Amino acid sequence: DCEQLLDVKLALDMEISAYRKLLEGEEERLKLSP
Repeated sequence: DCEQLLDVKLALDMEISAYRKLLEGEEERLKLSP
């Protein structure tokens, strides 16, 4: 049970960091284009 929760948390953390990278990339792209 506990291990399953840990797996879910790890998966969520990975998704969040991937999403954050995506957002940061978008911001950079917007800054570059006038």
